[in-house]
Amino acid sequence: MVYDAKKPKKETIMKQKNPAALAAWNLYPLTRDPAIIAFLVKNDGDDILAQARDLLEQSWQGGPDPALAAALQTRLIDYLWEKNDDESGEQGAIELLSALDALCRDLLAGGNRAQKAAENALDYRLNYLAESGDAAALAEVQRQLQEQRATLAKSSGKAIALGSDQEALLTVLGAAR
Repeated sequence: MVYDAKKPKKETIMKQKNPAALAAWNLYPLTRDPAIIAFLVKNDGDDILAQARDLLEQSWQGGPDPALAAALQTRLIDYLWEKNDDESGEQGAIELLSALDALCRDLLAGGNRAQKAAENALDYRLNYLAESGDAAALAEVQRQLQEQRATLAKSSGKAIALGSDQEALLTVLGAAR
């Protein structure tokens, strides 16, 4: 499958209000990060991007397809098993793929690992970018994420409509919509 750079057909509101949906909402910008895209495309992972974007959109809109989650999970296991070189963008891609695997597991078997995995993936990438990026923009995005996490914890695990600002995340990551 070839990477399709067309703009996504997704809605930019989070319809579903649970940890898996929130994890999906927060992982989406990582699927648009140029360094992660470049690594995956260079290393035969472009099909993962397409499947991941579809599953993430379905998840935050409330109707994730179990067959797509199972197919993506199988592909992730195969892909992660084969890749172990240290290249630019790789660690961000590995964090994203691991978080996607956690989301697939949660969608297929229940559980709540996806939200923490999404937080770890975003934190890793934002910390990496903090070393060379716009400190003010990064600080604002990190503040929003901390507020989101605190609100989620207070609501007994039920996501609220707050979510992170995907536009701010996409901008900070240098990602194209």
